[in-house]
Amino acid sequence: MFAKFKYDLKNDGSYPSEYVNEGSDIFLLHRAKVKGKLEKYIRSDGSLDAKEIEDDWFPTINAQVFLSHSHADEDKVKAFAGWLKRKYGIVSFIDSTVWGYANDLLWQMDNKFSRDRSGGLSYELTTQSSAHVHMLLECALAKMINRCECLIFINSPNSVKPKDISNKDLTGSPWIYNEIVMATTFPPRSLEEHRSRAILEHSQQFSLNVSYPLKLDGFETVRKEDFIAAESRVEKSKQILGLDDIDRRSDLVLEQLYVDKGILSKKLSRK
Repeated sequence: MFAKFKYDLKNDGSYPSEYVNEGSDIFLLHRAKVKGKLEKYIRSDGSLDAKEIEDDWFPTINAQVFLSHSHADEDKVKAFAGWLKRKYGIVSFIDSTVWGYANDLLWQMDNKFSRDRSGGLSYELTTQSSAHVHMLLECALAKMINRCECLIFINSPNSVKPKDISNKDLTGSPWIYNEIVMATTFPPRSLEEHRSRAILEHSQQFSLNVSYPLKLDGFETVRKEDFIAAESRVEKSKQILGLDDIDRRSDLVLEQLYVDKGILSKKLSRK
């Protein structure tokens, strides 16, 4: 990861249906295609093959931007991803395409390995299976954050709780907390390192309420207008007018955004 931003949905406005549809297509394209039942991953010694489970259930996606968001904002996030793709060719990874399958995998594991002698679910055994699934999911998210060029945290009332007397940002989502911690503690990778990779492939019940601290001090605020302004500057410099540059439009717009935000001192040299 090279850069990180926070995007305020309150100032987002609405998107035409074409962007919503585009984002939904991205979401469906990136959703894992589960290739088999749990029996497929049982090794000869009776253990589960974690590598094969991760490859099938939590595959690595080629994307430039990692979108960290609340499940309640999924439709708006899809629209934002669609806008980035349609307007600038920027490919986004919507994090719920990964953690959306965790409960399905957990149910399969519990159903096979967490039954007691009476056929009911054992608390101790379900705790173990939950730990394994969440570890696989956390590792998958970590790989995606490290792989993506930048992370955009979708800041909304659904993802950030009202500040308490400590005046600190808080979230009720353990996954948002986990992603922000990774984004703030991973060693940054240079933009050149990212760009040198291979070209991107195309009933009422009680609920547990936990508050996790969010360390957003190092996140630059980004708005829709910032992307529009970056594209305008690129066009004025006549860097995407030729056919040869159209495929690099997303790189140029993101690069100009980094310069505008003071994250990058100057644009990369053109060859």
